[in-house]
This record gives sequence, C-alpha cells and structure tokens, in this order.
Amino acid sequence: MKKYETATLRLPDGRRKYIRAKTKEELQKKVADLKRELYLGIDIGDTTTFQDYATHWFQTSKKPFITQNSADLLWTLLSKHIFPYIGRMKLRDIKAPAIREVMRQSSGLCSAYQKRIISTLRTIFNMAVEDDILVRTPVPSKIQVGGAETEEAEPLTPEQQNQLLEAAKGTVMYPIVYVLMHTGLRRGEVTGLMWSDIDYQQEVIHVRRHVVTDNNGKPELVDGAKTDAGVRDVPMPKCLIDFLKEMQASTKSVYLFTTQNGTLYSAPAMTRAWATLQKRVPFKTKPHQLRHTYATYLFEQGLDVKQVQYILGHSDPKITMNIYTHYRESARKTETIRQVQEAFG
Repeated sequence: MKKYETATLRLPDGRRKYIRAKTKEELQKKVADLKRELYLGIDIGDTTTFQDYATHWFQTSKKPFITQNSADLLWTLLSKHIFPYIGRMKLRDIKAPAIREVMRQSSGLCSAYQKRIISTLRTIFNMAVEDDILVRTPVPSKIQVGGAETEEAEPLTPEQQNQLLEAAKGTVMYPIVYVLMHTGLRRGEVTGLMWSDIDYQQEVIHVRRHVVTDNNGKPELVDGAKTDAGVRDVPMPKCLIDFLKEMQASTKSVYLFTTQNGTLYSAPAMTRAWATLQKRVPFKTKPHQLRHTYATYLFEQGLDVKQVQYILGHSDPKITMNIYTHYRESARKTETIRQVQEAFG
C-alpha cells in the first residue's frame, strides 16, 4: 500500500486542515501554498461544491437582472454542459484539467456556444476569487474551443433581397421581411412591435420591448430589450413610412405582426414560417442575415461604427466592428479585382 506524506494546519476558526502528498517536496509546497492563502485571507477550509456556488451565483447575481428566457438558457447551459462534469467537485479542488474536460465534452457544440460556456465558467470563478474562496481562477487564459465554427452571415446582395421580397409576396412573411430589411431589428424586437412604437412625426421606431419564448413554447412580451443598448430609436426611411401607413390602415390589432390565430410569434412559429419562405428562394437565408445586410448597407452609405452600433443596439462595439471588418474585407477584395481588370485593359 502506497504511503503518503501528511501534515496538519490549524485554521483561524480552530478547525484543522489535513494535507497529504506523495513526496516531502510536494507536501512542503502544498503547505506553503496554503499558508500563503491564509495570509491573503482565503478560506482554505471552504467545502462548497461548484454546483452549490454556481446556483447561488445564478439566483442572486444573474437571474434578477436578465429576462426569463435568458435565465432559462443560462440554466440549461449550467445544468447540461457544466454541472455533470464538475458540479459535485469542491470549488477549491477544481483545476485547469477539469475545465479542459468540460470543454472536451462540449466539443460537438458550435464555437459560439462553447465560448459562452467558457465565459460563464470564467465569470463564476472570478466571483469565487472576489469572495476569497480562491486565489486565482482555474480557467486557462488561452483555453481553446473545439466545436464547429458558426457560419459567418453573408449579407444578401441587392438581387437576393429582391428575390426574397418577391418570394414573400402574398404570404404573412412579406411585411416582416420588408421591415427587417429596412430596420435591422432583431427577430424578437420586430415581432414585439406595437403601433404605438411607430413615430411618424419623428420618423423613428421606438424599440422598447421584445418577445421571448418560454419553456412551453409560448411567446411573452417583455419590456426593455435584449441588452440595455437595445432600447433605442431606429430611423425610418420614407419608403418604410409609406409601407407602414398603408399596412396600419388595414388592421385593428395593436401589434404590427401576429400569427393567423392573432397571437404573437414565438421563436418556433417564426422558424416554421421562415422555413416555408426559404423553400421559395434558391439561396440560404435567415432573419438575422437581414440584420447583417442592413448593417453592411449603413457602412456603404458612410455611417461610422458608433452610429451603426447605436442603430443596431449592440452593447459590445466588438460585434459591430466584426461586421465592419467583414464589410471592409469584401469591399477591398471587390475593388482589387476591379483595379486589376482595369490595369490590363
């Protein structure tokens, strides 16, 4: 039977902390590290599990400040992709290899979702550091994701936009597509629009609410926006103003868009309706692609990054910059081709 080197430390509250290691050198290092933590005010006797700590963090620091839909998504991420692997471990016992195992288990998920897992882990462990449970986070600074990269949303060409509008004519999706093309709103924002949000005098749309879908697949209208920056005023071009005035004259609903049953669009209902529209065009498209197309058009018209960030309701300027960078790369490639062709007559 293998013997271990052991030692005991007395904690400030009188309890004893037992340490063991395979060698004297390893034991000396562990004792020195623990003494350093004690000196820094760390509670080295804490036995809180990751699941208990993360649940407390979720209930007190996240859930009260986000929408129910966002809370449900975050809890699903924790319960399905993190708790099964490190939930029962003591917070203080979790090291970098355990974090890598969490990410290895999520390698089949898309890159964006894996990044969200990493971000959530980093936030929770940083909080544990602030609470004097840990000296440092065990999440590696350069941890890699291994899932498939989310496809970059290519903006639609003018020809594709016309094709999509033609395909949507005569269907319930036509006015939604038209508004999305001319506002760049998010799906939940456009389906939550009320006629009181349409300000013809100032020629803007007041984005003040959005639709979320609960766990039962039912839509719910929520005040505010996906982010604080999402509460904004989006300018309306004249063509959209004329379109909406004609549309409003033929409806008695307080909402711009409802299903045939008169209810708000849930995420699944919108997905089904869009899938039907998709069959009518020869290229792949989705609602969010119209938002990307709208942003690209604004850049083409000379608006700067800060202006576009406001209009799109991005809280993080990096998101807007990613679109701008993609636009500039595409524009430069097109211009290079043109210049080369002109150079050779």
